[in-house]
Amino acid sequence: MTIIFLGLLVYALIVLQNYIYRRYWTNRLTVNIKFSAKEAFEGDKLYLVEEITNRKFLPLPWLYLSFRMSGNLVFMDESQPVEEVSTDEAHGLVNQNELFSVMSYQHIRRQVAFTCSKRGVYRFERVNLTAYNLLHTKRHTKDFKAVNQLVIFPKIIAMPEIEVLYKKLDAEILSHQLINPDPFEFRGIREYVPTDPANTVNFKATAVSQQLMVNIHAPISSKRLNIVLNLEPYAAYPDRELYENSIRLCASIARHYILDNVNVAFATNGRDIASREVISMRGGASTSHLYSIFEALARIDLTYSVAPMSEHIDNIKDYEAVYLVISAYHKDDLTDSIDSLRDRGGTAFVVIPTFKRKDVSCHETEHLSVWEVGQ
Repeated sequence: MTIIFLGLLVYALIVLQNYIYRRYWTNRLTVNIKFSAKEAFEGDKLYLVEEITNRKFLPLPWLYLSFRMSGNLVFMDESQPVEEVSTDEAHGLVNQNELFSVMSYQHIRRQVAFTCSKRGVYRFERVNLTAYNLLHTKRHTKDFKAVNQLVIFPKIIAMPEIEVLYKKLDAEILSHQLINPDPFEFRGIREYVPTDPANTVNFKATAVSQQLMVNIHAPISSKRLNIVLNLEPYAAYPDRELYENSIRLCASIARHYILDNVNVAFATNGRDIASREVISMRGGASTSHLYSIFEALARIDLTYSVAPMSEHIDNIKDYEAVYLVISAYHKDDLTDSIDSLRDRGGTAFVVIPTFKRKDVSCHETEHLSVWEVGQ
């Protein structure tokens, strides 16, 4: 009789335990997963910060956390079980599965190191939690919202070949430098001459002297560079790594000249990963503008089709800026458009990234350079 009673008691306790866990395991349970930074560069080491807080008496000894993460974020802790769920080249995902044991009123914070192996925009929106009861006999699951995003900028490169390119560009940029009055730097007042614009008239000084007087402003120089990134297919089956190096070169040149106080504009026929629109940015020389260029380059999705860059070059009407065209594609339609731009009075340099110089049919000139990328 005693054995039967004990058996019924144990069965009742198991049933009660199952009910309690099914009913209350998510109560006062919070999950927060975030990247240790919002932006990084290729090759940087960051951390995925995981925080779980259990603000109740009921313990969770078997709590599995699972979420999908891009395979381009290479986790360094090999002890963590990782199950591969996709090997797609552009959107490869892996499942990150981790086990926690969260006791009553306990907060757990864990950092998992990873390396940013490739530029892009990476985000996850939810995580899945799976909890078991004390005896690990019943399973309960629930999705939690955990929206987070990481933008990985292209790697900045420095090579002797690029220094040679800088010297060529520096000479042209200086020769195209514009000298304009700075509206914020006041230097004095003088009499009006017919060539003065109307907005420089100083009405108070005019009233006192009884003749037209104008403000004198200090001159300000304007150095301008327009970077054009062409992502047209250069072969039937192009190697995307060559495009990635073109993007890195673009980021490196933009950084070099913006830090040198050059007004840099940017245009590409590459498309944004979210909007699918082509990317074009007006000139700027601030650090925030450089950040915008880095972000635009990070957001380029190479899986989208692109329009011929020759159409963009044919429509260029601004001949005061220096144009730098970075293009692995170098067929006649593009080179003819660049020659036409020069004939119209524009200044354009071309950089052709390639893995092997013999694959490039064009000959290097003063305005055309072949950049052999190391694989």
